[in-house]
Amino acid sequence: MSCFRSPYSKRVRTGACKLRGMECIQMSGTGLSDTVVLVDDEHGIRTTLDFIFYREGIELSLAENGQEGIELVERVRPKVVLLDVMMPRMDGYQVCRAIRGNPELDGMFVLMLTARGLPSDRARAMEAGADCYISKPFDHEIVVKMVRNVLGGRIPDDVTVAAVGKLASAGFGVPGADCD
Repeated sequence: MSCFRSPYSKRVRTGACKLRGMECIQMSGTGLSDTVVLVDDEHGIRTTLDFIFYREGIELSLAENGQEGIELVERVRPKVVLLDVMMPRMDGYQVCRAIRGNPELDGMFVLMLTARGLPSDRARAMEAGADCYISKPFDHEIVVKMVRNVLGGRIPDDVTVAAVGKLASAGFGVPGADCD
């Protein structure tokens, strides 16, 4: 498995989940860590989001394909998974189905970030179990705001109902987002 970090990260990758030298804080009752996993084969997206999340104080772990993504999600057990659709080895739909099919990973928020923006792509993502679908290019502030809400426990269990409405009421426009 070749999980890696960009130059902006201070995380030392070991078998255990570490957050800047401390054990990851666990969300009470869920067994999920207050971290985010990004699975995307595009180096530029990984590097950009890693820098943005680092600057925001949010721990981000990275994988460059679907197979590595599943392994990383099972090991890190994040609250949030940011997932591309078109990737080598396994596409995002397959990764999302694998996450939803594993009862130990119950409660994770899966946000698809993809260049595929057709209604049929969105429907396929929702059928696979995605909580939200945002087309690339996307506004980084929207993604950060959504992740902060999920990490802070401010998104209800049925996140697909109100995620975009919460962002809109916070003053963010959400072009390309579909979280109904």
